[in-house]
Amino acid sequence: MKFKLFLLGIATFSFAASVDGIYTYKEKFNPRGVIGGTEIKAISPDKIQFLIQTSSKKAHGCSAEGVAQLKGNKAFFKDDEGYIEIVFGDNYLEVSAPQFAYCGTYGWMTGRYVKEAPKTTALNQSSPKLTDSEYEHIKKTSPDYAAAEKELSRAYANLKKSLNSNQKEQLKTEQVEWIRFRDQKAYEADKKGTQKYINTLIGLTKERIVNLNVAVK
Repeated sequence: MKFKLFLLGIATFSFAASVDGIYTYKEKFNPRGVIGGTEIKAISPDKIQFLIQTSSKKAHGCSAEGVAQLKGNKAFFKDDEGYIEIVFGDNYLEVSAPQFAYCGTYGWMTGRYVKEAPKTTALNQSSPKLTDSEYEHIKKTSPDYAAAEKELSRAYANLKKSLNSNQKEQLKTEQVEWIRFRDQKAYEADKKGTQKYINTLIGLTKERIVNLNVAVK
């Protein structure tokens, strides 16, 4: 029974995670010239964090944020100002809220919002160097690599604290050279973004962490 409940939890969280994203107010369903949108983030199988920010052509703002309870494809939120219901469809959501709650007399947030397509990062396969945008993209797509990078930052900062000015400059130069080495070795392993490429990055990063930690002792 526990195993079945665990699987059910995974399935539910899968839906919660699937609604993550940015949603923009859709003009077709917009009677008041409202602009703005909604950001949704799943924080557990049955909870989402939301931020709604809109404004009307009369320049009246409307905003609300909080953690809503998720049941099926509907999310509910209630506080002292009123209540909000969010219904999720196929790449859109619909917000229902009391007309004047959160918004003032002329504000408006009720209506349909359409999910924006996620921004993609093109990986330059002609160069081994990881650009800043490629680096951030790979961290987002690989939690294991992101965790290794976080640990590397801690190890680097810890070692840096024990060094004098000249040694800090030497460490900085060494780190830049290591990054070039890391990028080249991963590039030789496979194309950027592949699992083999990312695994190579992770392995090299973990080796670097060990070396930095040893240098502290």
